[in-house]
Amino acid sequence: MQAVNMKWRNGVKKIVVVIGDAPPRDPEPGTGYTAASVAKAAYEVDPVSVYGIDTGHLSSTEFRTLVTSSSGTTANASSPDQVSDLVNNAINSELNKPFAWIQGPYVAKVGDSVDIDAAASHAVSGSLTSYEWDFNGDGVYDETANSPRITHTFTEEFSGVIGLRVTQSDGQAAVATTQVDITDDGDSTPRDQDNCPDVYNWGQSDFDNDGVGDECDPDPGFPTEDKPGVCVVGENCPPDSGAPSVQPTPDPSSGSVPTPAVVPEPTKAPTAAPTTTASRRSLSNTGPRAGRLTTLAVIGMLTGAAVLHYRRRVIS
Repeated sequence: MQAVNMKWRNGVKKIVVVIGDAPPRDPEPGTGYTAASVAKAAYEVDPVSVYGIDTGHLSSTEFRTLVTSSSGTTANASSPDQVSDLVNNAINSELNKPFAWIQGPYVAKVGDSVDIDAAASHAVSGSLTSYEWDFNGDGVYDETANSPRITHTFTEEFSGVIGLRVTQSDGQAAVATTQVDITDDGDSTPRDQDNCPDVYNWGQSDFDNDGVGDECDPDPGFPTEDKPGVCVVGENCPPDSGAPSVQPTPDPSSGSVPTPAVVPEPTKAPTAAPTTTASRRSLSNTGPRAGRLTTLAVIGMLTGAAVLHYRRRVIS
């Protein structure tokens, strides 16, 4: 039971694998749990499938009933070496079954028809061939259909789960459950706590806090007059002239003349530096100083300075 009562995630397959060499006691000492109470709890969890691995004498009539009612199976392990393989077999067996799902939970009033949707159910192999419905949570299926959607009318109050069993082409089946509350007024608040026990009022609102809900209170205490300055457009608001508002002209003598906005000067594009092109003309022989002039020209080019043009007339 401890495993069944864990916080399971919705919409997933759930299995419990019981490994043992002796049958469980029914009822269990100290807790009073029975095979029937565990089976009911497993069914209501949407549900949990129980698998057994018998390493001695685990299997008993009560345990087999629990396993069968939860759509599980029991396997015998003659050696500890077989246990891990049998656990994997149990998991694979569950994964090969179809997926059953009921949209919910549902809350309705006695006598109202409820549209129940199981369209999220699907087959793992082939297709789904039948949908069996349990409308009172006793594990006995009351109606079989070929469609995932069904309409049912509950004729009396009920709080519990309803069940669905789907079967796929290869004969394998899976079960799903969801919570249903059928009440005298259509909401889920218990009658002894409901401030409108005969009227649907899911929110239980009570404006004047007199213990009688707004939905059934002849004098709920709502304000009957608007607060000062509050009006309803088109009913009691003063007429609107429709004239556009005019900004007052500032008086220079009042000293409140606004400072004109400063318009930033547009950024000027930088002026490109003149491109200097070195002459490729070979220097003429200028005598003994030709080497010095050539060196000066090269140094000027390397340092980025303007190219010096030497015009020297050599008189021989």
